[in-house]
Amino acid sequence: MKNYYDKQIIPLKVRNSEAEAMSLDKGYYIEGRFETFSKEQYFDDLLSIYIPESFIDMPDEIKEIKYPTNFRPEIIKTNLAGDVNLSISLLKVSEDTEVKTLVTDFKSLLSKAHNGIKFLEYDELEKEGCVKMYCFDFIIPGIDA
Repeated sequence: MKNYYDKQIIPLKVRNSEAEAMSLDKGYYIEGRFETFSKEQYFDDLLSIYIPESFIDMPDEIKEIKYPTNFRPEIIKTNLAGDVNLSISLLKVSEDTEVKTLVTDFKSLLSKAHNGIKFLEYDELEKEGCVKMYCFDFIIPGIDA
């Protein structure tokens, strides 16, 4: 029988487990760690979103540092390291307002307020019977350094 070392067996077990459990209901392996999610409701049940169970509400004193303007998101969830944040704002607009224009203007405002901001993914989420959503990721250098 061959000799196997933990460093050989553990990655195999993780790969097998990753293949089995890959859904919001069961959980995901993220960077080798199993993450479970719970469905949260916000804005009087207008929005429901799956949030990692390990995320917490960002403490107020940290919010003031990471989001120095008074125009900070209404909901800010963060991992314990504080390097991944999920921030959510609800913009109330009239029927004749073009939301995509608001998103573009908001990104422009962020660019002016934070030198060196880097925008990543951008998604438009639309499903019949649901509110249209716009999501974008960004990195602001220096705040976490």
